[in-house]
Amino acid sequence: MTVVDDLGAAFAQPGPAVDAIALPAERGSAWTLLYPQFTVVVPEPGIVKVPLAYPIARHDDAFASFINTWIDLKRKDGTMEILYNYWVLGREAAPRQPRWSIIHDVLHWVD
Repeated sequence: MTVVDDLGAAFAQPGPAVDAIALPAERGSAWTLLYPQFTVVVPEPGIVKVPLAYPIARHDDAFASFINTWIDLKRKDGTMEILYNYWVLGREAAPRQPRWSIIHDVLHWVD
């Protein structure tokens, strides 16, 4: 095991002895946007979730209450789980279908 100080260098020029880079899935998924030849693998069985912080100005109780309510609603309606599964775990990612087009779908001018 080797500890690196510069992840950008580790991703840009991985050595032949590099089999894996251990990071939290959230950080790893961000790096895969820059280096798509890598992928995130989450070991099973358990998934560890890291808390997220929202900075709020001191003594802004109304905004803090709004954010807490919004987070609670998004947790209850399943939005947070859907987004986590899609962006972090890469699940349920479906290829985008082409948009409907008069030129393509009606007139058949373009293949």
